[in-house]
This record gives sequence, C-alpha cells and structure tokens, in this order.
Amino acid sequence: MNPLIGSRASTAKPSSVICSDYNVFSSMCHAMDEPILITRNGESDLVVMSHKTYNGMIVRMKLMAELMEADRDLKMQRLLLGLVKESKIVNTKHR
Repeated sequence: MNPLIGSRASTAKPSSVICSDYNVFSSMCHAMDEPILITRNGESDLVVMSHKTYNGMIVRMKLMAELMEADRDLKMQRLLLGLVKESKIVNTKHR
C-alpha cells in the first residue's frame, strides 16, 4: 500500500453500481477506506473515495511536502556548513 495515497484504486466497480443503489455504494466507499475505480464500458473512468479517505490523503500529501522541504533545508544547511568549515581550513593555511 502506498503510504501517500493508499492503494492504487484496487477495487473496480462498474458505473451502474452507483445508479442502481447509491446507499450501498456509499457504504462500500466508507467501509473500504481506499479509492474505488469506476469503470464505464469496461474502461477506467473515475476514482471515488469517501470524504474521510480524501482528507487523509490530503493530510499525508501535505506532510510529505513538508518533510521534503525540511530535507532540502537540511541538505542545504549541511552544504553551507561544509563550505564554511572548508573555507576556515583554507584561510588558516594562508596565515
């Protein structure tokens, strides 16, 4: 399972399932807690998920973006510290 967005819409259902009994379909979306692939004429058409699942996905995506930004900042800080230390070593040798 992808930690960012959950599994890749592993459950496929025909679009007629929505029309025939929306309440059952809605209950299934809530119970599965993952995206559901909707097909039309046998072809992938839509991906549907509960609002709770969607919000969880958004929270994970925002967290991942923040972690990536923090990682970039840390790498830049390490790079800058390395350059400063290297510069001090070079300046010490010229004295």
